[in-house]
Amino acid sequence: MKLGVIIGKFLPLHLGHINFINRSSTMVDKLIVVICHSDRDRKICEDSFIPEITLKDRLRWLHNIYYDLKHIEIRYLDESQIAAYPNGWKEFIDLLKITVPEKIDYIFSSELEYDKFYKKLLPEAEHIIIDHKRKEKKISGTEIRKNPYKNWEFIPSIVRPFFVKKVVLIGTESCGKTTLTKFLAKAYNTSWAEEYGRNYIYEECGGNEDNLQYNDYIKIAMHQKKLEDDAIRHSNKIVFIDTEAIVTQFYCKLYEGKEDPAINEIIKRQNYDLWLYLESDVNWVEDGLRKNGSEENRENGKMLLRELLEKNNILGKVSYVYGNYEERLDRALRIIQDEFGF
Repeated sequence: MKLGVIIGKFLPLHLGHINFINRSSTMVDKLIVVICHSDRDRKICEDSFIPEITLKDRLRWLHNIYYDLKHIEIRYLDESQIAAYPNGWKEFIDLLKITVPEKIDYIFSSELEYDKFYKKLLPEAEHIIIDHKRKEKKISGTEIRKNPYKNWEFIPSIVRPFFVKKVVLIGTESCGKTTLTKFLAKAYNTSWAEEYGRNYIYEECGGNEDNLQYNDYIKIAMHQKKLEDDAIRHSNKIVFIDTEAIVTQFYCKLYEGKEDPAINEIIKRQNYDLWLYLESDVNWVEDGLRKNGSEENRENGKMLLRELLEKNNILGKVSYVYGNYEERLDRALRIIQDEFGF
């Protein structure tokens, strides 16, 4: 049985890697893909202004892609305690032999300069170089880290959610959140997560908001997160989210007179790249569920929501959207362009 090995950081995994793994796997009976990770990876991500790509992120991506090809196995080694490339070759090969104790027949790479090191330190394995000029897939991990959105076509679908920019729209009743969320999703040809609370009232409360109970709000908040996750998986660089857990907590306190500690736990864990706060300066629209349309109620609602945003250290992060519907759309698009560059 011929055994081959591929070594890489996969920081992040991209279609060049996929092509490389696919081609290499056709030349052997078994292919072992070794993910090299170290404490230095965090700094690499920080310097590229992207979130940290953990070892488990990379393991998950590769396992998801190759779970149905049994001759491809994923392993990993920690190179934190050895010198960074281009140094530390002997120590690295020693670690590799521990990670892959089987006899290695072929070691695959795309780097000509690796050849002398493998011949010296791993002479029993034949070094096979594939696409070293990157003609088949003109991409690298460095280029993707530099600008994932410019290189979106080279990012596998399983990896894309990691880079998706999450924009959440918040505000009180009848401030135009849903309308603007739909407009923005259409403008960016992407997905959006609808406000689940409204559907919940129809599904569980007979279409009557007065039938909501204290224990309903945590159910709404949890299902809202599922809708977000689903939208993120199918999005195109950016996703728009109509309402999140602070707004759900707002309604809980408004109607039940107290907060739900379980919702606060969701609030602590949620993370968005951009918060758009919609002012309630458009006409009130009666839809059969809303009941706080008076000027006094709208002002009181605004104050309560702002209190909750400030309590959760979000108020200073929001970008305000106001004006008529055309002005709101234009303003939101400018804010997004300024924030993300696309």
